[in-house]
Amino acid sequence: MRLGLHPNHGLGWLPRALMGGSLLLAVACGGELPPEEVADLSTLSSELDSCSPDVTPPVIFCQPEAGTRECLGYGYIIQESDLSSLPRDNCGIGYVNRDPVNTPGAGTYRTGVSAQDMAGNSAGCSTSWSIIDTQPPSITLRGPAQLLLPYGSPYVEQGATGNDSCDIYGANYPIRISGSVDPHMPGTYPITYTLSDRAGHVTRRTRLVTVLPQDSCTEQLAGPVLALQGHSQETLECGRNAWNDPGALAADACGAVTVQSYNSGHDEYGPGPNTSVEGNYTVQYLAWNGQGTTSALRTVTVRDTVPPTLRLQGEMYMRHTCGSAWVEPGYRADDSCYGNVSYSVQVSGNVNGWAAGRYTLTYEARDPGGRRSNLQKRIVDVVNCPW
Repeated sequence: MRLGLHPNHGLGWLPRALMGGSLLLAVACGGELPPEEVADLSTLSSELDSCSPDVTPPVIFCQPEAGTRECLGYGYIIQESDLSSLPRDNCGIGYVNRDPVNTPGAGTYRTGVSAQDMAGNSAGCSTSWSIIDTQPPSITLRGPAQLLLPYGSPYVEQGATGNDSCDIYGANYPIRISGSVDPHMPGTYPITYTLSDRAGHVTRRTRLVTVLPQDSCTEQLAGPVLALQGHSQETLECGRNAWNDPGALAADACGAVTVQSYNSGHDEYGPGPNTSVEGNYTVQYLAWNGQGTTSALRTVTVRDTVPPTLRLQGEMYMRHTCGSAWVEPGYRADDSCYGNVSYSVQVSGNVNGWAAGRYTLTYEARDPGGRRSNLQKRIVDVVNCPW
């Protein structure tokens, strides 16, 4: 149960007072607190003081790290329920507030949880988040990607628009346009559009403009010009980026020429790059006319740079009655490229179920490339030893 939870703000004084009053009234009238908020006062006596007066703050723990999350532009992230323990207090919790953070882009951010008991004592903790940007920006050409320009007609640039899923300013970044057209010189001219985001991803698109000869185009004097859309070297994040063939354009003195692709994933000559397996993949493009054939290669590198994400199963704060072995509830580590890597989890520390005390267990996983996951911790209090 979350008390006073709101995505952007904590409770105001009136809702908190009403909530605290409702809990006190429920107890006074013989009711019970919600199960997840009920505390065993006898087992808490070792760590919390008396309620007369209540000078002890609530007990609450947070995981130190939350792992990675893909950037989706401006938006709020909050302390997720499995990243913090339920606040405990022997005199009753007044309210709980999960503090969000606004994420303007990739980077490291902290969210927090704070709790206050009925006497006004407060406690809090925070968790570090890693927000990553693995998605390149996109470019949309205004007008057709291939143009036929009559001899002597001026070329009018139609421009392009850009967008980025993480960087909200991406659409307003200047798109660099390179290339020029001589309307009095028949031939094919590539106009290139380039857009970069703040994470360093670069997207490129090309427009081919064919200036027709003065007379009618009846025969070719040379093979076609072929231009790749995108880059000749493309990099994809394993398990996160989809492969969408940018394609290629070709033209000769008479206009557009058909391009045949091989191993692009959209033809019968190969499945294309496997974005779930690290490696280098080659895609080939061919265009031909009566005077010759032109080809180009694109190398697609699928790599894994993102560490796995580790989550604990069971509670991160547990109480164990002394006199029996403590049983590990478990954990799970997932990697966007390699899937379930729970086998790699290393646990530091141990719990002696026959000796009273507080025990801290630290968990960490690694993927096959050696990238280390976020740290997770579990707190175990062994209590009520009969000896």
